[in-house]
Amino acid sequence: MLGFYLSVLAAMCFGFSATMQKQSLRGIRRFNFSSLVRSRVWASSLIVGFIGILFYLAALKSAPISIVQPTLSLSIAIPVLAGWFAFGERLGGRWIHILLIILGVMLLSL
Repeated sequence: MLGFYLSVLAAMCFGFSATMQKQSLRGIRRFNFSSLVRSRVWASSLIVGFIGILFYLAALKSAPISIVQPTLSLSIAIPVLAGWFAFGERLGGRWIHILLIILGVMLLSL
């Protein structure tokens, strides 16, 4: 069970990292590498992503890949929901896809 929880933490880190990257791009007037490097939010997103890799490796050590890998699919739902809540993006009918991802991960982890 520990491996499952570690993979959920990894998925959360990956999802939040993507969300933070989107947030960092909102504050950049002109897209270029030097603007990204100066962004604290972007640098923080790299740290969060690296922590996610550490959780992922610990999950792989603790559980079969058949449990860990599907659980990482949750990382898709986090940025989509953050886009809706934080950035005002429209979901349309895609909310059902998020629910199906979560349901599928739950079924695979049984």
